[in-house]
Amino acid sequence: MIPTPPGPTSALPPRPGAAEKGVRLRAWQRHALEAFDQSPDPSFLAVATPGAGKTTFALTVARRALVARTIKRVIIVVPTQHLKVQWAQAAERFGIHLDPDWASAYGVLPSDVHGVVVTYQQVAANPQALRQLVRESLAVLDEVHHAADSRSWGDGVRVAFELAWRRLCLSGTPFRSDQSSIPFVRYEGDLACSDYEYGYAEALKDRSVVRPVYFPRINGRMEWTAPDGNVYSATFEDKLTRELASQRLRTALDIEGEWLPAVLTQAHAQLIHLRGHDPRAAGLVIAMDQEHARGIAEILRERTGVIATVA
Repeated sequence: MIPTPPGPTSALPPRPGAAEKGVRLRAWQRHALEAFDQSPDPSFLAVATPGAGKTTFALTVARRALVARTIKRVIIVVPTQHLKVQWAQAAERFGIHLDPDWASAYGVLPSDVHGVVVTYQQVAANPQALRQLVRESLAVLDEVHHAADSRSWGDGVRVAFELAWRRLCLSGTPFRSDQSSIPFVRYEGDLACSDYEYGYAEALKDRSVVRPVYFPRINGRMEWTAPDGNVYSATFEDKLTRELASQRLRTALDIEGEWLPAVLTQAHAQLIHLRGHDPRAAGLVIAMDQEHARGIAEILRERTGVIATVA
């Protein structure tokens, strides 16, 4: 269990061994915490498969540093606006109060909270403002590979957090297809070097962290009329030009067609079979957009009686 940080105006922190109800670390999080404590480098990259608990690990690091009075504030940086609120809500479980509405225009970090949550875009807009405020702060860079989405974002993050006490970088995929370098990440050649890594295979072995993922491969013959008036017929194994392959895919994913409803029905039957061995088995359908997702949900309701959640 982990100690609770002092309130922003507390005179003394609680005893370091004090317990926080409901927060228990997984084995990988404990090992990553040890690696963080032992690392002499001010930047630390923790790579963990999605769903493993990177947020819990980061907030544990933050709480320990707050309790020890090693830092005065925590700065969380996230890719999108909605993640600001999610991080603030998650931090409440740790007794950490974060302000997701803070803006650099305020000029100072708020004194009545433990820290703030900002986006990479906010950082890039005014990195100098943060640079003067983070000397005694822990910077948590969530999904840090997004910091290289544009040169201004990467440069802004480097400027803003160069003087931070430490920088905890989190990612599930610490690489980029465009080969752009990620701030505060060490490289060997073109490969990013993590300080701690917890992959999907390891998480699968731990059983309670992630589930095995099964991707069924289903073929079928699609028939469609192209914009030029020609009628085409092909399976997914047939080699087509890029344009025809795109038309084939749109035909397959058409909610008014025959292929998609048949595939969804087969997938549902397979899921029922899997639940005979593991009642926790679940299904996920990735749609093209929200309208397509709602159409798929309607097909599932009509064909299988399943009420699907559209995210």
